[in-house]
Amino acid sequence: MKDLYKAANRLHHLSMSYSGAIAELATGQQIFGIPQGHPGLHQTRDLIDLVLLCRAELNAMSKLLVEAKVYSEEQWHDAVVDEYEWLTDTKAKQFGFEVTDTGLRFVNPNYKP
Repeated sequence: MKDLYKAANRLHHLSMSYSGAIAELATGQQIFGIPQGHPGLHQTRDLIDLVLLCRAELNAMSKLLVEAKVYSEEQWHDAVVDEYEWLTDTKAKQFGFEVTDTGLRFVNPNYKP
């Protein structure tokens, strides 16, 4: 059996890189690792960990279900497109945006630049 902990830990190291990139954007300085005294960066790293780990686990489940012929790749593809579109529409309405192929258009009538 493959080493799950080792693979997850390696993915965790990648999430630390994302956290460093966010810190660099915020400070304008190159950062290696997460400096002590920045709990927000640790929380950001944990959130990125969660996203990356969930993505890997969902990819694995999808692959196994297609290979087991529970559903076809086309069925999976169409279902994912439907979910992407539903989530896009739901969040766009929530935040007052129109989503186009080229970006966002703010449609909230209460917005004043």
